[in-house]
Amino acid sequence: MNDDRTPIHPAHDAADLADPGRRDFVVDAAAFASLMALPGLATAQGAPVRGGNLNIGYPADPRIYNGFVYENSPQYAVMHHVVSKLLWWDAKNNLVGDLAEKWTQSPDNREITFNLRRNVKWHDGKPFTAADVVWSLQTVQKLPLSFGRFLAKMTAVQALDSHTVKVTFSSPTPASLFAYYVGSNVILPKHIYDGTDLKSNPANAHPIGTGPFKWKQYA
Repeated sequence: MNDDRTPIHPAHDAADLADPGRRDFVVDAAAFASLMALPGLATAQGAPVRGGNLNIGYPADPRIYNGFVYENSPQYAVMHHVVSKLLWWDAKNNLVGDLAEKWTQSPDNREITFNLRRNVKWHDGKPFTAADVVWSLQTVQKLPLSFGRFLAKMTAVQALDSHTVKVTFSSPTPASLFAYYVGSNVILPKHIYDGTDLKSNPANAHPIGTGPFKWKQYA
């Protein structure tokens, strides 16, 4: 991603995460500090600054950075900066778009249609499309994790075009509830994971996302 917007995750900034620990997780601030913001936020947070490092220390020592495989708080502290979600919450607890530029809800709250941001790229340069969203939601639904069980009532997920996805549920599911279950909302790259073993994929140790920070190294 290549614009100058700032991240929309002020509640999870580096200061909040800098607890001492025996491992440091180092990620590069890339030119991907892009999709994670809304108009007006840059003014409140100051002008975006490119470059620099984010160092996060934790007493735990996670080696798998894939929320589809392993639920762990230190892992999520890192991954929230590397991967993106369809929806998120801003500092004032307002529901905002992340990978979704906008979304609409059917009158009965059983369908959510997401209009995805365009010109978004994965950190390896591949384009982000609706296929990534469809694959991610279908994959999560099958997993024995808390957010996988939440998506058990998802009856269909369909790419209407390259940047539009419709999700259908068997019972009313407001977008706010969908976003509350963070894991059900995370999008991983289909071209990296599809057809592989989720638990042993090399990307679990070197995650590839669309977030404001690009993974550099484990130290």
